[in-house]
Amino acid sequence: MFLDNLVLTRKTVGLVSGIQEIPGENSINVQNPFIEEISVSASFDLKEVDIQLLDLSGKVIQKWDKMNLNKGSNNQLSLKLKISSGIYFLQFQNATLSYTHKLIHSQ
Repeated sequence: MFLDNLVLTRKTVGLVSGIQEIPGENSINVQNPFIEEISVSASFDLKEVDIQLLDLSGKVIQKWDKMNLNKGSNNQLSLKLKISSGIYFLQFQNATLSYTHKLIHSQ
């Protein structure tokens, strides 16, 4: 199992492979690859964030509206549909954040 760490700063967005503690930085951790659920945790509170799972063509497979992800908690996004193995994108959006993360689904 791999965990990707997104580092959000005021001016840039970077992707760091693996798990790293970066003092003073905000990060979103997403379980990758995933099987039945997608595990998401953040180093800061995410309020009213819309999350979408997209396929390679950009089609929305599933969405979770107005989610509140609390700092440090492990949030499970359960899939309602059975999906094929492959590459997907997990998109986070609210008033202050827009981020898309590439995911691998394996069965």
